[in-house]
Formats: sequence, C-alpha cells, structure tokens
Amino acid sequence: MDPFTHGLVGAAAAQTVSSPEKMRPAAFTDAVAAMLADLDYFIHIPSDPLFNIEIHRQFSHSIVFVPLGALLAALVLWWLVRKQLSL
Repeated sequence: MDPFTHGLVGAAAAQTVSSPEKMRPAAFTDAVAAMLADLDYFIHIPSDPLFNIEIHRQFSHSIVFVPLGALLAALVLWWLVRKQLSL
C-alpha cells in the first residue's frame, strides 16, 4: 500500500471505535500515525533508481521499530490534540 492508503485505513479504523464528538481528531491522529511507517518511501537517491525499492520496508516495518515508532507517534500527536483526546 502507498502512504495515502495507509492514512485512509488508519482514519477509517479510528472512526469505527471513536465517539462522534472525538471522531475528527481521532481520524487525524490515526491517519498520520499510519503514514509514519512509510516515511522511508520518500527517501530517494537520484543516481540509484532501485534504492527506494531496496530501502522501503526495512527499519520502519521491523518488529523492533513498530512499537517504538507507535509510541513516538502517539506522544507527538497527543501533544497536538491533547485538548480533544486523552492519551
């Protein structure tokens, strides 16, 4: 999936479990958090056209990074929407 599809799935997942008054901030935070795993998609080296394919889904999709990345994303995004959502 591309980063945009990750964001859509994350926002849809948040909307299924959140209350109506918290739906918009929950969808925003889940969409951003779902797209964070694919930030390595945007790393390019112009002289090596296969670099993106080789590096994509390496560290950001690893079993070690996923919990740490999720915690980091939750803390940063909670700081942005702390008035609307609890951690």
